Amino acid sequence: MRLEVAPFAGSSVEAVAAPVRDEDAENVDVAASAAAGRASVNIGTFDLAASGGWIYDRYVAGFDAQGPLGGALLRAAVTRVSFRPDDFADDPDPYVRAMADLDYGFAWPWNPYVLVEYHYNGLGEDDPEKYAELAARESFTAAASRGEAVNLGRHYGAAMISVMPHPLVTASATSIVNLLDRGAYAAFVLTGSVVESLELQLGANLTFGPIPSEYGGFEDPFTGKEYETADLYYAYLKWYW
Repeated sequence: MRLEVAPFAGSSVEAVAAPVRDEDAENVDVAASAAAGRASVNIGTFDLAASGGWIYDRYVAGFDAQGPLGGALLRAAVTRVSFRPDDFADDPDPYVRAMADLDYGFAWPWNPYVLVEYHYNGLGEDDPEKYAELAARESFTAAASRGEAVNLGRHYGAAMISVMPHPLVTASATSIVNLLDRGAYAAFVLTGSVVESLELQLGANLTFGPIPSEYGGFEDPFTGKEYETADLYYAYLKWYW
């Protein structure tokens, strides 16, 4: 269910609810349901918004803003997550997530586009030796199963650049760095239209860093053996009809 109204020009208020019945179809399964609201307003050249709600098994409240900075676009957001008492065996504390990014498209040959971002993940750990413990926590695995938790560390920097050397060809490179354990991830993608309705994509996902680190690999606590994170190379065709 979704409701959206505009109280006045340059503003909007949205409410969304996704209730799910329990196995007996008698009551609402709170842990599988969600309800949230968001209010936004335009002030000058910036869009500001506040949001909050119950998302499956946790309370979420946040603020975000975006607007021009010079010729670039600035975006920033902060979110606080908290839990009901006794919902999880690990009794998690509230945590904060925050991000800020800046992107810019250059009016140059090949149309280069650049984005840089900082991300703070209050759910993560400062010490890579504690990643395994974090990944085993009930509150983390519940969020990870929904794709809400994907990072183990706390501080990240990211950058992306894309170019179009030809109207039918796009190349991009993305890098994510865990600023504390010095692990890094890099993705390279080349996409081109072979013929009408047929697209070819070539890519590589590479990982770097010491062991242990989020992207470099881990050490087996029982045997002491080290395992590096594998690189991935792929190619696939998209056919549209």
